[in-house]
Amino acid sequence: MTQINSFHLSLAAALAMGIGLTLFSEKNWAQPTPSAASDRDIAKMAQEVSDTIQKALKESATLDEFRAHTGHPENVLHRLMDTQPSEAVCNLLEQIDTETLLHLEEPLSHESDIPCSAALTQKIQNHWTMTAKRHESQRKLRQRLARTSPGTKKELPKTEVVEIDTSKAEVFYRGNLKDGQIALTFDDGPHPSRTRVILDILKERNVQVTFFSKGQQAKSLPELVQAESREGHSVGSHSMNHKDLSRQKALTAQNEVIDGHAAVTAAMKPFESAAFFRFPYGAKTTSIQEFVKSKKLSTFFWNIDTLDWKLTNPAELVRYTKQQIDKNKGGILLMHDIQHQTTVALPEVLDYMAEKGITPVVFIQKR
Repeated sequence: MTQINSFHLSLAAALAMGIGLTLFSEKNWAQPTPSAASDRDIAKMAQEVSDTIQKALKESATLDEFRAHTGHPENVLHRLMDTQPSEAVCNLLEQIDTETLLHLEEPLSHESDIPCSAALTQKIQNHWTMTAKRHESQRKLRQRLARTSPGTKKELPKTEVVEIDTSKAEVFYRGNLKDGQIALTFDDGPHPSRTRVILDILKERNVQVTFFSKGQQAKSLPELVQAESREGHSVGSHSMNHKDLSRQKALTAQNEVIDGHAAVTAAMKPFESAAFFRFPYGAKTTSIQEFVKSKKLSTFFWNIDTLDWKLTNPAELVRYTKQQIDKNKGGILLMHDIQHQTTVALPEVLDYMAEKGITPVVFIQKR
């Protein structure tokens, strides 16, 4: 029988209050009270953890809101680790439903103290392998059916290049793009495996996009940001460590901007990075925006959010992205090359853009 601390408050309520997992006495919650927990108890706690994360997803309209929520997976995992022995954490996580586990992938990758992290990561990878194969086979079936109907197969228009005069340090939301023009942009990479998948898909379709790379990631994986540039894409910066700059002290926020752009620039050599910047979570203050302008960096937000950080089901992600494309007609579309569901959904998104006659756009710095 696994030893897990008893609890008197609702786990979900405790997480919502941000006081940590109350798997211990309400009167003296800093001191765990050992008690044997049955498999049913563990399953109940796993369900409450899952409910807490799913509630955070439901209540968060933007990635910024989700990251700040007490029910964000990273916050939940940290509170679990702060209050429970690693064996108890593993027993609980092993009973988490797959949908919720997918959202725990990134925080788990940073936690070497959890002995089951490798096994859980492998479980996630197995899920994605099966999902990708299933989704791709369905897409190819639709393509074969489409080819039987004359005139239904359409190719994407050639990617249009839009030059940006970064000396003006402008701020873009739609990118001054017309209806029927969409600039695909990808944040948070490069990812050690998923960015390469994204690049291969784009190469196959001869589409160029704009990447906004985290400085720390670019520093760790310079060959990937170099590949992005070599294959015709633009690469801007996305801060050093992806902190919410609207919540940082002025000097910390400024250093995140400077260090992030310097790291991307250094990693790009012998290629050149663009003087483009995107705020993590799209979160800014007037003062940090003015600082970015003072550094002659053009700022890019977006008007089409695919919610690929939230929608882990590729079919659902495709449906939602199509709806947003139809709604907005054109502009800057946000995706993340760190998300596996994005690698699965991207071919079908490109198919839809071709079907609608939408022209892809890549922003490049005017030299």
